[in-house]
Amino acid sequence: MKVKYRCRIAGRKDEGKQRTKKINTQNLRIPEVAKEYEGEIKNKVAERRMDMDEGSIDDKWNIMQTIIKETARETLGYEKNEGKRDWFDDECREAIQQKNQAYKECTNRNTRQKRAEYERLRRIADKTCRKKKRQWLNKKYMDIEEEFKLGNQYKAYREIKI
Repeated sequence: MKVKYRCRIAGRKDEGKQRTKKINTQNLRIPEVAKEYEGEIKNKVAERRMDMDEGSIDDKWNIMQTIIKETARETLGYEKNEGKRDWFDDECREAIQQKNQAYKECTNRNTRQKRAEYERLRRIADKTCRKKKRQWLNKKYMDIEEEFKLGNQYKAYREIKI
């Protein structure tokens, strides 16, 4: 009797990592928000002037960096996290759950009827998800084209990046 055995070390997932939130720099294009941001930075620099006068250049930079980051968080806020799978909705989720349930039943007791039912539900789930994604991409293409027509290249390229 021959036994073939493969041993491998499972990769460790980064459990403690969180995505850093991005500051919404688009708000700086609004003149009122830009003036408020500038005023807040000037006020905080004036408050911390004593700390800035003494110490090394690294200490001064760290103080300035924290002032800028805190002010940006308070006045500009964070960007809204837009998922990359906006097309994946409840209809897709339901179709996939039905397919998975049929697969479990098929693996428990494999009969022709259960296998045919699983394959039918798999085709339906694939077709539903493909249709939803195609509709979402077409809408996205139209939005990008509209942004280019309006002259908003920044927004258009940002949409392309997503």
